[in-house]
Amino acid sequence: MASNNRVLLFLVMTAMLPSCVTMGFQTISLRSPQIIVPLENPERLDVSSICVTTFSSGENLPKAWLKKVAMGYANGLQARNIGASVRFFDALRDFLMNRRECHVFLEGSVDRVLATGGAQPQEIIVSVKIRDVISDRVIFSMVQKGISRPGNDIDLYWTTVSGKIAPPLDDVTDALADQFVGFLMREIVKSSRKFL
Repeated sequence: MASNNRVLLFLVMTAMLPSCVTMGFQTISLRSPQIIVPLENPERLDVSSICVTTFSSGENLPKAWLKKVAMGYANGLQARNIGASVRFFDALRDFLMNRRECHVFLEGSVDRVLATGGAQPQEIIVSVKIRDVISDRVIFSMVQKGISRPGNDIDLYWTTVSGKIAPPLDDVTDALADQFVGFLMREIVKSSRKFL
């Protein structure tokens, strides 16, 4: 009787173990941004009106996806209240026709995309610039890199539990937009404290 209870206990534990074991965690990791043009005199930066256009790319990426990436940056600026007015333009020509409404212009390019569908690590590299509209001078520029990784498989000796697939690239671009906006916000706040 005792051996039957042990066998039953072993079978119950074996059935429950995969649900108790934490599956391999999927992750998004962001590299520290590489500052190309540092933000000089952020206290003089007039962000009361920011314009953003669809990002460009040297790779053959869908225009709708590049627009979605740029919208993520525009929404991030608006959510953190950087700029009283954040305007998004679908095309550069639309911005050029309305450029008087903007003080600074955010433009970006997706320099590299490695999309694997999630079974392998995925990577995206984005370059972002802020230009002064009047002088057309780049006043801030950074390169950002984000990677999404799938969860590791877990070997339970008698079976292998597959890890979760990597987060989609949209989640990575949202994280990059948040990193950019957070960096810009810290620079503006840091400069405002100099005068307190």
